[in-house]
Amino acid sequence: MATAPRPYTGPLLLAEGFRPFFLAAAGWAVLALGLWVALLTGALSGPSGLDPLAWHIHEMLFGFVMAGVAGFILTAIPNWTGRPALRGRPLAVLVALWGTARLLALASLVATPPALLVVAVDAGLPLALAALCRAPGCGRAQLAQPGDGRSPAGADRRRRADDRRGGGDGGAAWPGLAPGPGRRRSS
Repeated sequence: MATAPRPYTGPLLLAEGFRPFFLAAAGWAVLALGLWVALLTGALSGPSGLDPLAWHIHEMLFGFVMAGVAGFILTAIPNWTGRPALRGRPLAVLVALWGTARLLALASLVATPPALLVVAVDAGLPLALAALCRAPGCGRAQLAQPGDGRSPAGADRRRRADDRRGGGDGGAAWPGLAPGPGRRRSS
């Protein structure tokens, strides 16, 4: 018999995967774009081998986009597979991995870090996410199927069945939106 997971009691920021990563993506987009404009205008000068466009491309892909992808994946896996969400310390480790790579990117504005170090740190988050996706319970057979109540189609089918039995809310997403007397519900 499966037991219900304990409610999360840690920091709210680490309660769901999208929270720290979407916040990080937004913050990094603003900071990285500001630094890139400073590099382009000459207000900030990096090492002689630093191409501002290459730095911008790298940070938009590995900084901004990877934070968004991580937030999406860490939210989608629990919703689509029914697995428990990654929370607390394990989520903090992934955020720290992303943050370490961004600190290395900031350091690259002052000095040129070893290329192998950059590759290893930047590859950390995508590899960790890939490993998380390959973990047991993430396979095709574990995905939510229509009708099992975990997919939007299954929930919609269950709601319509409740409506037919007279126990539903008429499909109202919010109280007061159910069809009233003399109003027909669109099918």
